[in-house]
Amino acid sequence: MHRLERWRPLIQGSTTEAQLLALMREYCGSWLPSELAQLPPGSPRCHVDSTDDIAGLALDFTAYELKYDGPEDVRQMLHDMALVFTAAAQHMKRFRPGPLG
Repeated sequence: MHRLERWRPLIQGSTTEAQLLALMREYCGSWLPSELAQLPPGSPRCHVDSTDDIAGLALDFTAYELKYDGPEDVRQMLHDMALVFTAAAQHMKRFRPGPLG
């Protein structure tokens, strides 16, 4: 349910920043509070206020996953979040082309 395979087509189907923002909010909402409570103290929280949060959370979840040394199921959660937010951040480039994009 939280894997990239499920969310990638939805991310890629987003045609506006507003759609992508709503989708990422839906993604965060798909996690049960009991699941999110397993995240270690200090880890990023799956909460998106604006599209600007998407790239930051992609970096934060990736960094935290790389340094995490705990139970495998929690590491997998961090991994899934990192992948989904990274895919969303990559897709965001379509809406905000930069000098390198």
